Amino acid sequence: MEFYFSLHLSATCFINLLNIISHDLRTPLSTIIGTTNLLLSNSNLDEQGRKNLLDDINYASIRMKRLITNILDSTRLSSLNIDLKFDWCDFEDIIGVALEEFADKLQDDLLDIKIEDFRLFWGDNILLKQLLVNLLDNAFKFSVNNTKVSLHIIDSKNSLKIEVFNQSSYIDERKLKNIFDKFYRLEDSNDISGSGIGLAICKSIVTLHGGEIKASAINNGVLIEAKLPILKKANLV
Repeated sequence: MEFYFSLHLSATCFINLLNIISHDLRTPLSTIIGTTNLLLSNSNLDEQGRKNLLDDINYASIRMKRLITNILDSTRLSSLNIDLKFDWCDFEDIIGVALEEFADKLQDDLLDIKIEDFRLFWGDNILLKQLLVNLLDNAFKFSVNNTKVSLHIIDSKNSLKIEVFNQSSYIDERKLKNIFDKFYRLEDSNDISGSGIGLAICKSIVTLHGGEIKASAINNGVLIEAKLPILKKANLV
């Protein structure tokens, strides 16, 4: 019975993965193909028109890259049995790299960032960057009417806390406990593109660093808090 149950779970995950590939990859790919054809066939576009279309292609490409990265990371992190590449991480640098994927949001002044002055953090640089990208991507997708998303990095004595908040329509607190499960999507979010694996990857990354992550409904929005223990302290001169 346990064997057949395991097979059923594997088949369900495989079907969910196919749905992601067929829908969430097809949407940005269609944008890239359609916009490229428009650029090639219309020689009368002015400079601003061409720039707008190229921006659309760039945005769709970033969406595809992010989704493919999440699919690969989901497979790699699912066992929680991988070798992390720990090193001293400067969170200001990590945030800077992560924000390159949200240039349009920064341009529209849709992100409020507060970073406490803190020491270097001992962790996996690449995974921590992916953690921030996925948290921000989720917040921007589910924020109401392009309201601001807030990112706060808080340094306490024994841990580093990452807080991401976005305004949202009412969400049942009982449903929030499931949002870190792979392929889980809220029933009222079917019109929003997404794979349902981004926050599951966040949980895996936080767990691999010995931390905790939780979501709560507060102030007409959703607050996600990731708490990472400080495993090693830098001796700064």
